[in-house]
Amino acid sequence: MGLWSEAFQALEDIKNIMKVRRAPIKNSLKCQYFENLALLFKKNNFWHYHSFAYYNYYTSYLTKPKITSDEKKELANKLLLAILAIPAVPLESTQSK
Repeated sequence: MGLWSEAFQALEDIKNIMKVRRAPIKNSLKCQYFENLALLFKKNNFWHYHSFAYYNYYTSYLTKPKITSDEKKELANKLLLAILAIPAVPLESTQSK
């Protein structure tokens, strides 16, 4: 757990640096950030956050100039699986009694 909390802290620091920076951020850096963020959430079973981070990775990756249609299909398939992997929460557990 200690290493994951350090990884989360490092990603949080990177996010704060990206906010403060005035120059536009390179697309490759954004892709790398969101890919690592998605991996962090996946390893900790935060499925909603994982799918949203992977969606951000997907949208950042699509802006690359030299992307093939096979890469687009593979990324879209992984994004769909990330979204479908979110466990369903029974309605009874979310309602107050």
